[in-house]
Amino acid sequence: MKHARRYVGRYLMSMPVSLLFLCSVLVASGIAGTLFGPLSPITAQSWGADADSTIGSGRWWSIVSSLVMVDSPAQLIVVVFACLVILPQAERSLGHARLLLAMTVTGLLGVGLGVLLQWGGGRIGEWWSTDMNFAATLDPVIPIAGAALAASAFAGPLVRRRIRVWGFATLLVLALYGGTSADAYRLIAAVLGLFLGEILHERRARFNLHRSTHTETRTLVSLAVAISAIGPAISAASNGSGVLSLFGWIFGDPFPAIEDVRDACAQETVLACAHDQAFLAIHSPGSVVMLFVPLVLLLVSAYGLRQGKRAAWWLAIIMNVVLAVLSTVYVASALDQGDGSATASSIDIVEIIVWIGGPILIPVSVAVVLIVTRRNFRLVSTSRRIGQFWVVSGAALVALSASYFVVARATIDSFAPALEPGNLALGIPLRFVPVNFVLSRDVFFMSRDPLTQFVSQWMGPVFWAIVCVCLIRLLISTVVPADATMGQDTIRRFIRRGAGTYGFMATWDGNRYWFSDTTDSAVAYRLVGGVAITVSDPLCASGTERDAILEFIAYCDSQNWVVAFYSIHEEYLSYFDELGWSSVPVGVETLIDPLTLSLTGKSWQNVRTPLNRALKQGITAQWVTYADLSSDSQTQVRAISEQWVSEKALPEMGFTLGGLEQLKDPDVRLMLAVDADHRIQAITSWLPVYRDGAPVGWTLDFMRRADDSMPGIMEFLIASAALRMQKDGLATLSLSGAPLATMPPSAGEEPGTPTPLADFMNLVSRMLEPSYGFASLFRYKSKFHPSYRSLHLAYRDPLTLPLIGRSLANAYLPDLTTAQTMDLLRNTGAR
Repeated sequence: MKHARRYVGRYLMSMPVSLLFLCSVLVASGIAGTLFGPLSPITAQSWGADADSTIGSGRWWSIVSSLVMVDSPAQLIVVVFACLVILPQAERSLGHARLLLAMTVTGLLGVGLGVLLQWGGGRIGEWWSTDMNFAATLDPVIPIAGAALAASAFAGPLVRRRIRVWGFATLLVLALYGGTSADAYRLIAAVLGLFLGEILHERRARFNLHRSTHTETRTLVSLAVAISAIGPAISAASNGSGVLSLFGWIFGDPFPAIEDVRDACAQETVLACAHDQAFLAIHSPGSVVMLFVPLVLLLVSAYGLRQGKRAAWWLAIIMNVVLAVLSTVYVASALDQGDGSATASSIDIVEIIVWIGGPILIPVSVAVVLIVTRRNFRLVSTSRRIGQFWVVSGAALVALSASYFVVARATIDSFAPALEPGNLALGIPLRFVPVNFVLSRDVFFMSRDPLTQFVSQWMGPVFWAIVCVCLIRLLISTVVPADATMGQDTIRRFIRRGAGTYGFMATWDGNRYWFSDTTDSAVAYRLVGGVAITVSDPLCASGTERDAILEFIAYCDSQNWVVAFYSIHEEYLSYFDELGWSSVPVGVETLIDPLTLSLTGKSWQNVRTPLNRALKQGITAQWVTYADLSSDSQTQVRAISEQWVSEKALPEMGFTLGGLEQLKDPDVRLMLAVDADHRIQAITSWLPVYRDGAPVGWTLDFMRRADDSMPGIMEFLIASAALRMQKDGLATLSLSGAPLATMPPSAGEEPGTPTPLADFMNLVSRMLEPSYGFASLFRYKSKFHPSYRSLHLAYRDPLTLPLIGRSLANAYLPDLTTAQTMDLLRNTGAR
């Protein structure tokens, strides 16, 4: 808890401007009386910004007051979140002074220009400006939006594009579908922030277009489809005034009031009146749910598009075509209702075209984008899930239709208008269609029986809920490329050619293999939770590293996998710097040069003493393979390993940490400490390091000792292995890496400024230390006076770090239970 408080304190100290702005909002809103209640008309008129008050009545101060007052407690929640989460990130990027400048400029100009445009639009009779002339705005989010877009100029290429795409997508949806004054002011502030950020960064508005990867293209297309679903919902729910608010007609409540039906019935035939009354009687929670089925299906398709699924592509195409057709019918219906007698100005004609053309153009445009980008959506689901989808969906359709037919047939006399038994089945498809998709009320029949009404109203929502669940299951599944287990021989050939100190780990079970088209490069990786985690460095010939990295990234991108280059050495970081990727240290490898090793001097006393003690006690070091051991010795090795694992609170780790199974590889060597009674006291395993087909060194992996072993037994084994390698003329001895360790500072070197990510990794290290002792092991290895090489994680998108972290945890601890996780967190909190 102490570390958590320290982190929170450091976080708050880094955001003085954000906190100052939040305090200003709280104080000003308290004075205005909007902290705990709604905005009063007097407060809106006195402090809110709009064309009538700000320009017409000369209340120029409202441009400032509108930026520091909220209009409701609900908006206050949004502002507090923005000030504690979004604004601090902008403050880190811009610095305190530039953040204050960005908020001031974008906030004042955003509201000022917005009010001026509204005033000018009202003067020429523009519809939206005329409606909003008296709509007072109080919104502190306006300067926050401007500052966030200004700060995006200081982010890396990928993060910059993400902030701008997602930011403007959100603001445009609100402005085009909601259409309030605040929505327009926020959008203006964001545009100003975009240009201001480029000026502050001295790029002078160099808005370069970058080629998107498959993943980025999928993200952008899925965002467009999601907007085409969320926008109409906003318009329908808020009765918006935006340019695309006509969508509210399509997805709004289509049911008339009782009074309207009575008035219509006074002028219609008895049959037409009965159909109108049946249509009104259909109004129920189930029918309201059905109104949003098309939008839910679009959201499901957007999720699948993000995964690169071909099925989601077809669903999105179909739904957008349906929406385009439906919008056309509604627009045509609206035009038919006009009498054509009114005269329209040129600006009215333009606005009419925009307002009625938008609902048609949006789904058509989305469909066109989907067609143009279709090559990015090639991933197909498994045949098993495809079959399940059609079988379950079809069975649900048949079962629900049959249930309705049986119940309705039994209560046929309760229908109004009267319904012939032969026509009962013809009305069943209507129960699965949203009522706003049905253009005539003459087809509606409603039963007065409660059970029939219930089945009729809810069979549609139940069916589409089943379809959505089946769709999600279908989109989750993917035909994963077959494991390249047949490439084991090729991988071993690459390793013998030369693969670094961690290269042999590529041969372990659980790894997949990617091979370049020229088959001269390979990458070993684990696929965990949609993340391809590489097993250290690529396996490639000298000079082909960059091409191998780029080709593997493209391959993973085509499969819609997140790529994490894990435990790579420093010499590979330059390739990722060229790509604009980020990296973070995840461990330190310790190395000894056996050829220059000398155990003389006081500094080596802690290593010489165990060697001398072992000699006196008759303990010998044996350099063998697992197959060389007798059955009794193999049993002892397994017993020592099982005893070590049983004493741990958490399960044995895997991935880049070998276990008992990895000892059995014929290329792996064991260094055993065997006493005079032929009892094994400790075991270490060593992975070969090759160059040009010959071993040039060994990497320490497995370390286990018996509880009653000689003190210093591990020093004895490591020193014996080093002396053995010195005798063989080998120049590389790696004591392997210490996960989550940090590179010790050089003499006189100042420690770097801690980052939030570094703080988090230190927290994880402290959590795992009692069970695995990584820090202790790292300090232990220092007695061999090694040199150090840092190990890094390279990643493209910071937003994927939580996913990468979870996948790494599952790779290392796939068998970790919930109870063990809770114990781990509880023990950490106690410290």
